[in-house]
Amino acid sequence: MKNLKLPALTAALLLTTAFTVAQAQTGQQSLNANNDAATLYFLVDTGRAGAVDLFVDGQKVVAQALATDAATLLNLTPGSHNIMVKTAYDGLVVTQGSINLAANQSYALGFQNNDGATDYTLAFFSGNHSIQQLINGD
Repeated sequence: MKNLKLPALTAALLLTTAFTVAQAQTGQQSLNANNDAATLYFLVDTGRAGAVDLFVDGQKVVAQALATDAATLLNLTPGSHNIMVKTAYDGLVVTQGSINLAANQSYALGFQNNDGATDYTLAFFSGNHSIQQLINGD
């Protein structure tokens, strides 16, 4: 009977660890946010394979994002932020820029490319209608 409890306990710990790691990579992230935080949705909209990492002011806030993932919700402090997208595989900088966020406002940041182009861009949107269009793929 003792031998059956140990594998069950080990399996339960592995599932708990896997769930905790999965939660940390998706969902809502925060970077120095306060009560006046700006909301930023980040979406990889390239249609290409390959994971990317999103950095805000030098800090990795989204890891291994794919084009098939849902948008990640970030709460950021108002003001100017430096944005950088790197390949998750080897850390090469793919694109970078800066955004300016106002308190209690919502924004969307799309990591995109043109169908025939090999370069990538950041598309920055504000306003609920524009954000919803980016997230829904309209």
